[in-house]
Amino acid sequence: GCELCVSKCPTKAISKGVSYE
Repeated sequence: GCELCVSKCPTKAISKGVSYE
């Protein structure tokens, strides 16, 4: 899922509250 790769889907990850860099 994009929540595990903010570099590929920052918008989706941020929307889920994920803060991976």
